[in-house]
Amino acid sequence: MEIRIDANIYARLADVLRRQLGTSGAFSPSQMASAIDDIAILPEARDPIVGMATKEMTSAVSPNAAYVASRALIGQSHITVVDLPACSVVYDNAFELCLRIESVSLPACETIGIGAFMSCAGLRSIDMPACREVGVSAFYGCTTLSHVSLPVCESVRDFTFGRCQALVDVVAPACTYVGYNVFVSCTGLSTVSLPACTATGSEAFQYCTSLASVSIPSCSVIASRAFYRCYRLSEISLPACETISREAFYGCSVLTKVDLTGVSAVPSLSSGAFDYTPVGGWSSYTGAYGSVFVPSSLYEAFLEVPEWLLLSSRIVSAR
Repeated sequence: MEIRIDANIYARLADVLRRQLGTSGAFSPSQMASAIDDIAILPEARDPIVGMATKEMTSAVSPNAAYVASRALIGQSHITVVDLPACSVVYDNAFELCLRIESVSLPACETIGIGAFMSCAGLRSIDMPACREVGVSAFYGCTTLSHVSLPVCESVRDFTFGRCQALVDVVAPACTYVGYNVFVSCTGLSTVSLPACTATGSEAFQYCTSLASVSIPSCSVIASRAFYRCYRLSEISLPACETISREAFYGCSVLTKVDLTGVSAVPSLSSGAFDYTPVGGWSSYTGAYGSVFVPSSLYEAFLEVPEWLLLSSRIVSAR
């Protein structure tokens, strides 16, 4: 692979190589090419990390890399492993279309940029215990990514894990917000645990057709179409809910129990929120099946709200 660099960057790369390789003197172009043949990333504490790759390269490994520059290794299809223990930021599109990356270890990374690993179709696992923010579409289209654990992540932006069809479970105990379409069409996703999440973006879990278990005990806002056509979602508990937006649970055809017994006031309800669900009224079952459970102290208040009154045959007072 031919790499063209200007004289200033060439001089800086040569200086970095001298320190890394413990040598001195000048590098000719051919010596430079030979020296970097097996080096995926050349770190410099105060400088952008410069991506350098060849056809034979299979890993991006550096013990000292402080961050990865935007588009640094975009499209390098032979890299299979990313191991950057000192990296704190991966900037936009840094590894986009690195189709053969299988594992990513970023134990010190706090920020993942827009599209950083977008369409890394071979990516199976990620290790990011320090990550606090994940950018838009960061892992969009990583079709073999199966498990995500983000123990300190506070925000997951729009489309981050969209079309990650092999994704089975997500654990993000510190995340307070998940964005628009963040898990759209994750057809293998079965379990989500977001105990600190206070709001979902619109269409956050749309077409998650295998989603059966959702834990969002702190969520106050369920945005429009948040769980649209989640065909296996049979029950959900929303103890902190204040708003259920338009078509939030539309087409959840086995949704039989909505638990609102923890709420302190009647949540606002928009049109079509439970259309084409047992809760929405087309099922003939009541009681434990096809019902909305509410606090006994608020039962009458629910029936005074026109939108909830339409579901009056489904509202059950918890005792």
